[in-house]
Amino acid sequence: CMARYGDAIFGRSGGNLKRGCALCLAAGMVPGLLLCGLLFDWSFVTGQGPYWADPRGIVGGGEFDQAISMGGYFHFVRDNWRFPLFHVATLGAPGGNNILLADSNPALALVGRLWYLATSDVVNLFGLWAVACFVLNGVAFTAMTRAMGLRTVSGALASAAIGVSMPILLARWGHPALCGQFVIPLAIALHVRRLDPVFGAWRGWSVRAGLLAVLSLLINPYLCAMVVGILFAALAQNVWTRPQDRWRPAAAGLMLAALLAVTVWGGGFLATGFIASPAGYGVFGMNLASPLFPQMSGAFPAAAHFMIDGTGGQHEGFAYLGAGVLLLLVVAFSPGMGSPKLMLRRFAAGFLLMAAFVLFAISHEIYFFKFHLGTIPLPGAMLDLADIFRASGRFVWPACIAVTGGAVTAVGLRFGGWGAAILLSAALLQWVDTAPLRAKIMDSVATMRTPVLAEHPWRAVISRHQAVSVLPSPNCAGADDDKLWALRIKIVLQRLTGLEAVAIERPQLARTRSDCPAEDAAPRDIGADSPILRVYLPGYGTFAGLGNAVRDQPNCRAWPDLVVCAAASVDLPETLRPVR
Repeated sequence: CMARYGDAIFGRSGGNLKRGCALCLAAGMVPGLLLCGLLFDWSFVTGQGPYWADPRGIVGGGEFDQAISMGGYFHFVRDNWRFPLFHVATLGAPGGNNILLADSNPALALVGRLWYLATSDVVNLFGLWAVACFVLNGVAFTAMTRAMGLRTVSGALASAAIGVSMPILLARWGHPALCGQFVIPLAIALHVRRLDPVFGAWRGWSVRAGLLAVLSLLINPYLCAMVVGILFAALAQNVWTRPQDRWRPAAAGLMLAALLAVTVWGGGFLATGFIASPAGYGVFGMNLASPLFPQMSGAFPAAAHFMIDGTGGQHEGFAYLGAGVLLLLVVAFSPGMGSPKLMLRRFAAGFLLMAAFVLFAISHEIYFFKFHLGTIPLPGAMLDLADIFRASGRFVWPACIAVTGGAVTAVGLRFGGWGAAILLSAALLQWVDTAPLRAKIMDSVATMRTPVLAEHPWRAVISRHQAVSVLPSPNCAGADDDKLWALRIKIVLQRLTGLEAVAIERPQLARTRSDCPAEDAAPRDIGADSPILRVYLPGYGTFAGLGNAVRDQPNCRAWPDLVVCAAASVDLPETLRPVR
């Protein structure tokens, strides 16, 4: 039914199809470009603006995710080629670490290193990445609804406008890898195309699916798990509905699995420590009220600064669809839509997968607003496995995106000319509804905080050492204020050591394990001539007495919130003074 309406609207062959693809692609880019023009200036896009001296997120615990990602990125860009590919020797001397542990977006880091090798210029690509995420999300939504049968330019424009106004995308600002959600609607588009009765080009589909799966893995493992699940669901559906032709989906599945296995092995994605994680499954899940109840909403002013959270971590499961999408769902499922049996039978594997994703997102701790409805008992081994993807709430994203794409397509196809008007009205409502989230992004970009450390004096000192040691680690600092101060200092030094290709001991990663007793027992080496630049912060052992201990040491300096000791030949200017 959807394919027939799509053919009537735009056709499938010859020049009509090519012109349609070009027009829809152009329409899909417009909302993302307009949004980026509203949010960012040129200095931000080029990675040179003041925002990048102290980048920050907007929701939950994501304030420092961007800075941690940048630290791993710069360490990788300045490092040498080695195996595994994404293991960096300077990110955690002496053994090093995989930049995946810093959520550093290996795909972007590869581009940055290639640019550095070609030009000897270390370039910050995160500004361009932010633009690409918004623009590509609009294009990917257009591709998704087009695959579902909506092939009008107005439908493409509405799809893209809604795609760049999805709350689940805007709320991830500050976590650059997870802003790459465009791979999910692209995977859904490939899923739908694979199950199109008149679509038989297995080779082309397999290549596209393999490239998308590898790209999603090189962006973030969470996104890869979602994308690979969607792609394999299409193959499973093919095996079920076309048993006489099982060898083709089996071959495509083997190729896809082989590509992923090679990427995982070559990139060191299963390096020691990757899956280690403190218990989080059940804390970072999705609240049952999250998809439908207005949050961070401009259409409902009373909910403009509100986010449902029953555990203190359910911001990870933020799943509000937006007022425009909710309107489309009401219209799409109004009386007269016809029997859903055909769609359920045609996409049974996809629907089952989405249901499984949603159940995993909810987790075994079930909340409705602040009310704990119950706990589903799970074996310890299953909980340990679930903790690999401890922020399970994120797995609601594919369902949110698929539901949105289905609603947009259904309205566009059911109501003809009126459908275009309804879609554009819903897109405008969605834009209005996400205004508070956009305002938070604009505020984070425009509000300049004084950096805690002056970049140029510190880089000059760091460059004359082999490594930098920061004690204590944030987890070992004691008081909350001291933990926050240690975190801010460490992530800045992690970025600056990366820019200077100098090792940092005990780096701050997305999943950091700290050995506090070992840190307390570490020698102070006050006054020693060492190739290691040593930084001591409040909360570390006898920090209160370090100021007096270093007073007569020419290679040390002490301030109320920081003590630093350098190699004997290195001067420590007053410009190193921190700003708290």
